[in-house]
Amino acid sequence: MGQICHKYNWEPVGQGYRFYRTNLSEGLGRHHYKEIQHFSYYSRGSLYETQTWLTKANNRKLIDNEMLKKLLAEIKDIDVKLNNYIKAVKK
Repeated sequence: MGQICHKYNWEPVGQGYRFYRTNLSEGLGRHHYKEIQHFSYYSRGSLYETQTWLTKANNRKLIDNEMLKKLLAEIKDIDVKLNNYIKAVKK
């Protein structure tokens, strides 16, 4: 993701991706399952935001279809893992 931000100076993609990671970290630092779950939902929202910005980048011809497919597949993989993590925290 970082290569897109630096190459095209397009911050929204990097911001959403960074927030995905920082929200997870913040939740883990809370030491209570409800707060961990709460910040995990924020993290998932940031991941979806990143997906939206990548689609916009593709529409604006900042990234090609092949790069978009690759990055969306990476996001899908993270999304599955994050959803499994959220389910585990709920138990």
